[in-house]
Amino acid sequence: MRKIYIALIVICLVSINAFAQTDISTPFNSANKIGLNNFSLLNPNKLDIRHQYSFFSGYNSYSKRLFYANTFTNIFRYGFSPKLNLSLELNWVNYGSGMMTSRFSYSDNKDNQTKILPNFRLDYSPTKNIQFQLYFQSYTIGE
Repeated sequence: MRKIYIALIVICLVSINAFAQTDISTPFNSANKIGLNNFSLLNPNKLDIRHQYSFFSGYNSYSKRLFYANTFTNIFRYGFSPKLNLSLELNWVNYGSGMMTSRFSYSDNKDNQTKILPNFRLDYSPTKNIQFQLYFQSYTIGE
């Protein structure tokens, strides 16, 4: 019986915490059928998600070597306030090389590699002329 009371108290405390995030004046609408936006710690309207894809290839006629690299990037930006912004980029990079064996065929060098390279940026602008940035960027592809 004691375990049931403890479980009920924990459930009440969790639900009170969840309802503390709820804006009661927001009407229930069809775009938010189950009302999960009201329980978020972060406002999803301030989140911006973008995607980029790039492809690069080249050929050296002297060595008859070809190479390629492609990158798919997910960019997540969140504005905590007009003065504080967070950006996270996840880069999925695939690259490798090959050799031309004849005029219309090539052989793979079996050096195809895939890496995930994260980037992180935190911008804070307390005034119009002052800006602080905390930035982490990973570019090491050829290790």
